[in-house]
Amino acid sequence: MEVSHWKCTRSSIIGFGDREAGRALAWRGAFMPNSLALENNHWFGPEDVAALTTAFEAALGKLGLVDRTDPTTVTLAKLIIELAKTGEREPERLCDSALKRLSK
Repeated sequence: MEVSHWKCTRSSIIGFGDREAGRALAWRGAFMPNSLALENNHWFGPEDVAALTTAFEAALGKLGLVDRTDPTTVTLAKLIIELAKTGEREPERLCDSALKRLSK
């Protein structure tokens, strides 16, 4: 899978900003079960969840994924969560890093 053309920038992230809060909560419920969110004492606050959601939505758009039950969608969500556990919260970097890892 060639990903050199994928680049996540703020201008390519649809809905970047405050209105992401509602979608962030929906995304967290769909892709971050409590056991995953609390594993190893990791906790994501509302701003963190909004950043993860923004990265996730941007990455889905770059891949053209619309089916939330697609295994790649779940893998992508897990990659973004793992990256966030390392401390990264910038949506562009989360998106780019997740896409790079997905292509390996």
